[in-house]
Amino acid sequence: MLLASNCCIALAKAHAAAILANGDVYSGNVPLARQCSVMLMETPHFVAVKAEEGTESGYMFKVSNLALKEAEDIGRMIVSLSQGEMGS
Repeated sequence: MLLASNCCIALAKAHAAAILANGDVYSGNVPLARQCSVMLMETPHFVAVKAEEGTESGYMFKVSNLALKEAEDIGRMIVSLSQGEMGS
C-alpha cells in the first residue's frame, strides 16, 4: 500500500503543478491532502452497481465522481499511508 499511496502523492503533485499552478513550479502552499482530494474529485471513477438479469457477474461498472467530502477523506488517508501511518 505504501507504493500505491506514494504513486497517488506523485500524481497529485503533478496534477497540482499542471492544473492549479498553470504549469509553474508548485509553491507548496496547498496542503498535500487537499492536492490529492482535488485530483480525486476531477478524476472519474468506476463504481460497481447491480446489473440487470442475464449478466455473468451480476454487476456492471458505472462512471461516477466523488463528492468533496469523500475526496477529502480519501486524500487524507492516502497522505497518512504515504507517511507510514496505518489508521484513520
